[in-house]
Parts: sequence; C-alpha cells; structure tokens
Amino acid sequence: MDEKPIEYFAAHRVLKPGGSRNRAVPMGGEVLTERRRYMRGILKNTRFRMATNNELDAMLLYPVDGAYIVQDAEGRDIYLMSGTVGRELAEERKERALIPREYRGLLMKDFDWDMYGCDIAMQKKTVTSFLLHFTEYQEKGMGLYIFSNTKGSGKTMLSCILLNEVSERYGVNSKFISVYDYLDVTKRKYGGFTDEINRLKEAGLLVVDDIGAQMGREWIDSTFYELVNFRYSGRFPTIFTSNLPVERLDMDERTIDRIERNTVLLNIPEKAVRRELGRQEKAEFMKRIGI
Repeated sequence: MDEKPIEYFAAHRVLKPGGSRNRAVPMGGEVLTERRRYMRGILKNTRFRMATNNELDAMLLYPVDGAYIVQDAEGRDIYLMSGTVGRELAEERKERALIPREYRGLLMKDFDWDMYGCDIAMQKKTVTSFLLHFTEYQEKGMGLYIFSNTKGSGKTMLSCILLNEVSERYGVNSKFISVYDYLDVTKRKYGGFTDEINRLKEAGLLVVDDIGAQMGREWIDSTFYELVNFRYSGRFPTIFTSNLPVERLDMDERTIDRIERNTVLLNIPEKAVRRELGRQEKAEFMKRIGI
C-alpha cells in the first residue's frame, strides 16, 4: 500500500465497532496492519516503542517540520524528533540542559504523588495544566513557583521532570541551574562565561533551583535581578524552587514582584520524601546484588 494513504490513516484513530471518537475512521485488515507497521517504524526509538496494538490504534501521529507530534490515548500532545539525528539531538539537548544526572530522563510517570500520603489534587491539577497548556504559559511568559518549607520534599525532582516533559513534548530549549551555580557562573563571566550566561537567560524554559538560600545581597539586587527581569521582559517562562514563600524572599521588591507576577504557585506537601526514596533505591540495589 502507498505510504501517502498510510500517513493519512496515521493521523486518525482507529474506530472501534460501535465506538465514536473524534478524528476516528473505520479501518481493518491490510490497512490496519500497515498503519501499525508504519507507526512502529517511526516510534521504534521513542518512549512509545513498546506500545501495544490497542495503544497504537488510539494514537494520532502527524509530521511537523521534519519531526512528529504524537497524541496519545489520553489526548496529550508529545513532540518527537525523528530518526537518528533526532535521537542524537535529543540526547545532546539533555546534556546541555544541565539537569542533575539522577533526574535526567525522568518523566511524570516516575513521580509518585502517593508518597505524600495526603490530598494533592490541586498540585496535580497545576502540573497537568502546565504541561497540557504550555504554549499558553509560554505566550504569557508564565512559569511556576515550586515551594515547600521542608528540605528534600521533591521540589528539585519535580522541576526537572517538568523540564524533561516540556522539552520532549514541545521541543523547547531548556536549562536547569541552581542559584549557587548561577552565582558562580556570573562571578566568572569576565573569564569567557558570558555566552553561558546568555544561554541561560534566553532558554525557552529555565529552572532556577533553591532561590532564597543564603546569597550576597548586592548580587541579588543586581545580577540576579538582571536575570529575572530579562526573562520577565522577554516573556520567557521560568520555574523557581524555594524553601521560602515568595513574600519572604530576602530580595528587593522589584525582583519579588516579577517572580510573583509571572509564576503560578505550586505548594508541595511538607514531607521529606528524598530520604525515603533513597532508602528504597538502596534496598532495591542490595536486593539486586543478592545482599
């Protein structure tokens, strides 16, 4: 069968008997087999490589400028680069994003909300909104302020997962940096690090981790304000994580105002889950090696 009709069918879900779904067309036999083969060929090096026939039948797949948009069974749009070059670029992007190694490649499915043991409906709703409507957040330059008084509550892990998800779904150039590392980079800017600073400033999505920690007052009021103001003025969405609520940040009002106006609050439950996750990982490791 010609590839052109198969491209058409890949952009429509398979209509199940007696079913009725948007963008669904009835197909069976040779057409259905060819559709699955076509989609598996494109998805073989992606997170969907192990998709079942039923999952493939519920997906939409359509090309966009040499890449692909996949809409999964739950209606989520995910941006995928195609071919070997796409895989290499995706890996290179992960390296350049500076995400801590333990969180690199993690997605929302890897974040266990149940570990908090409390009602987290509002938090999940905020995260879902950010991922499903990121283009609208992007247009407004709106990010998130992930806050919890408790150290080790999962703020950094969640911010990195959101960075990974947005990068994979929307092909956005993303960066992660802790406030301490940014301080270090800006101190060295006259030694050839200006380009690195500019890449952080202009990232499509930037995570600034652990703001509100002890930082020099002069640096906050000048260099850090410059970063916040640049992204505020250019409508670049930023995710901040902190152990302090916005109003208690030890910064001048200009910086606080810009952070508050351009972020949606995401209050993480006050539970130290990092230690428990560490224990679980250690137990799994020991079991694996037979101890």
